[in-house]
Amino acid sequence: MDAENIALIIVPDVHGRENWKEIKNFPGVKKVFLGDYVDPYQKTDDISADQALKNFMELLAYANDHKDEVVLLYGNHDVTYARSIYVKTTRHDEENHDEIRYMFLTNKDLFQWTYSATVNDKKYLLSHAGIMKGWLEYANHQLNTSYSLEEIFEKGFDVESLGDKWDVALRMLTRSRGGYHLHGSLLWASLEDYLVESYRIESQGFNNEIKQIVGHTRVVQPLAFDGMYFIDICGPLFYLDKQGVLRNLKTDEPIIENDAIFQQ
Repeated sequence: MDAENIALIIVPDVHGRENWKEIKNFPGVKKVFLGDYVDPYQKTDDISADQALKNFMELLAYANDHKDEVVLLYGNHDVTYARSIYVKTTRHDEENHDEIRYMFLTNKDLFQWTYSATVNDKKYLLSHAGIMKGWLEYANHQLNTSYSLEEIFEKGFDVESLGDKWDVALRMLTRSRGGYHLHGSLLWASLEDYLVESYRIESQGFNNEIKQIVGHTRVVQPLAFDGMYFIDICGPLFYLDKQGVLRNLKTDEPIIENDAIFQQ
């Protein structure tokens, strides 16, 4: 892997893991985190809540020291602390809640909902779980807005003007995550939601011009289809090279769109 060929490094869900520290080897390169910094998988990753808290402190310190390089996106776990949006199916560190909430609130300037990147004329929109066409339509109706994917790519969401209605839109999750909506929000949309045949039909062409890179759903290997890239494989980081190709930071393997998952 040629470090000179890196346009953007992407860190999927952290959940207390320390693999994010690999980014320190690439000074001057933009780094974007896809959210979910605490609430570790204690059984599978052998990380305690206290260890995850300490890791988050270190991550915030690094982000504050490198504000020109680091962007932190919100994940569904993060808003349970930052905005008190509770969902019963989400792991939550009750013991350290107040301290974690304070850390989010006092570092609010580091966080945002989406990040847009144009590399070699290719457009990528990064968020925690992705923007589903159906969710965006429903959110526009609820918020009395008219956001398009293109507008979000150019300007992001004007959350301050939306007030509490924004939190209502964020709470949307489907049955795959214990909810009842047809489409999940940009914090809650699951891989399963994007795989539903009816959704693939109704959203055909939605990501033609702007591809989306997301975490949230744990997958065994990266998946890419219909303009969506799912890269939360519990550890490895990824990057966009200067040709606009998404690659595994460790192996340099490109992530290519294909429909093989629908032929199994």
